[in-house]
Amino acid sequence: MAVILFFDAEGQTFTWDDHEENSKRVTRKIRDWAERNSFDRVAFWRDKKEPHKLFVELGGTKLNYWVPEHIFMNGDDTSIEEQMDYARGAQRRSVAGYTKFDT
Repeated sequence: MAVILFFDAEGQTFTWDDHEENSKRVTRKIRDWAERNSFDRVAFWRDKKEPHKLFVELGGTKLNYWVPEHIFMNGDDTSIEEQMDYARGAQRRSVAGYTKFDT
């Protein structure tokens, strides 16, 4: 089963206690997506300067791609698979040597 982790700006794990029901629904979708796409770990890192941004880590690679925190807070599970597909594209570009998604 894929592991889904959330890290704050200091690198400490956190949970969405105030939005538990919503975040669980989204996290389940991410876990399903990760397993279909052969990722055993997906991590989200909160940005220090812009805390509403959660940068995605796939396959041990932190990406220059972020997901807005409101997706987890509001339980927006309809768009998360699309977001993760974009992240996978960014991961492939990173592996190929590109440093930014849009260069």
